[in-house]
Amino acid sequence: MMNAQDLMTPSPIHVTPGTPLATCAVLLSRHVIRHLPVVDADGSVLGVVRDLDVFQHGGLLAGGGWISWGEPPADAGAVMIPAQTAGPYAPADEVLSRLAGAADDAVLVIGEGSRLVGIITEHDGVRLAQDVLSETEPARATPAPMLRSIRLGKPAANALGTMIARSVRHVLVIRGDRSLAGVVSVRDLISDNVHEPGNTTLIDQVIRRSIPVTASAAVSAAALARLMARQRIGCLPIINNSGQISGIVSRTDLLRQAADALRREA
Repeated sequence: MMNAQDLMTPSPIHVTPGTPLATCAVLLSRHVIRHLPVVDADGSVLGVVRDLDVFQHGGLLAGGGWISWGEPPADAGAVMIPAQTAGPYAPADEVLSRLAGAADDAVLVIGEGSRLVGIITEHDGVRLAQDVLSETEPARATPAPMLRSIRLGKPAANALGTMIARSVRHVLVIRGDRSLAGVVSVRDLISDNVHEPGNTTLIDQVIRRSIPVTASAAVSAAALARLMARQRIGCLPIINNSGQISGIVSRTDLLRQAADALRREA
């Protein structure tokens, strides 16, 4: 039976409670990661720092320097949140279910003495999903009426506010006729320093650099997982025959479906 040890990324980049927020920002950006486990001097897990926990307090300048908004917390210990943890032999379906239901979308794998041995993120889960999901079963998409969206011409800060309030990492950008103009992620907004107080960037300026990756409802769950793993994207809008958005498949949707598939096989 597959377990947490099979899924995890071993020896993840981590920090201590005293690591300055500026250093956390550099690590997150340099390694293109969203989570920094926080450990004590013995390597035991104390919590986790997420990208939003850091970047809502400041941003990185073009040269790599750090600029603070107001008087931010000084270090990782001040912004870390409790971490979800699992042992190396926790069943994979249990880990995927926890990932799908977690606000911090990461599970830290701990060994003896709660020492950090690995991390499992949504991306790790999607890599597994592409192998266990059916080539004939459709993905379970979130229907269009439940989706979070923002219209072209609106401040990008509105999208960030929605993400923080709703604990989501992606928002659809739509035109006046409700057709899809793009998808914006937390990382897109952070890159443009939209979180800076007084920022007036429009959502149009954030999405102008990329063309959204989409799929049709006829594509299987396994194929969607492969596409998301290869492109390293967090969601896929589903477009119907009329070119309108019928739903969206997120990593969370695929994780839940993969967990169910593993339980059926057990």
